[in-house]
Amino acid sequence: MIDLHNHILPGVDDGARNLEEALEMARQAVAVGTTVLAATPHRFWRGQEATADRVAWHVERLQGELDRREIPLRVVGGCEIPLQPDPTEPLQNGLLSPLGGPQSKTLLVEPPFDRIPGNALRLVDELQEMGYTLVLAHPERNSEVQRDMSFVEACAEKGVILQLTSGSILGHFGRDPRVAANAIAMRTDWKVIISSDAHWSHDRTPGLLGQARDVVAEWVGDEAIANRMVEDLPRSLLPKAGKKAA
Repeated sequence: MIDLHNHILPGVDDGARNLEEALEMARQAVAVGTTVLAATPHRFWRGQEATADRVAWHVERLQGELDRREIPLRVVGGCEIPLQPDPTEPLQNGLLSPLGGPQSKTLLVEPPFDRIPGNALRLVDELQEMGYTLVLAHPERNSEVQRDMSFVEACAEKGVILQLTSGSILGHFGRDPRVAANAIAMRTDWKVIISSDAHWSHDRTPGLLGQARDVVAEWVGDEAIANRMVEDLPRSLLPKAGKKAA
């Protein structure tokens, strides 16, 4: 499986607290069949920005530790980029990391949890005009989406990939995110992927990805469709180095 949303980098944001936890998260990912994992720290955390150079340094350091311990997981860079503030200028200047590193043209973009910004669709258009393929992080956790799917429908029509989070599918965030996740997953004409959005080794772990895939397979009644959400489609979003690693 390919996990395109994960907070495995130690000490960068609210994810892995230290190297040992990051290594345990990697072991959990491998145990359920994950071969490639995108480290996607929040763009801003406690006054620091997850710039492309900073993310690349941490990814290289973690990959070295994984290789030294013979943990068969390929980590690639990325960033969970909020739709506000407007990210177009820092992307043009190479300050933010796409999914898979600087050679990639895929972005993980995140709406707020409580609302959809009024300029969100305009930003989607602008980022696509810059040549980026967009992955919308956990839309099912947005309270406005839970009431009205209009924004998600508009994004899907524009070719945006919708990323469902394991915990939402499994009901860990409550009823409303799970209902919204179900509604999105059932739209098999949309481009949907499942990612763990893992933060720790004791909770919200990378190991939940396999369980979430199995639940979606039950929802849609087709294991092959669920597998595409964690294999073929996420793999296609990475540059060639990521594809080779898979």
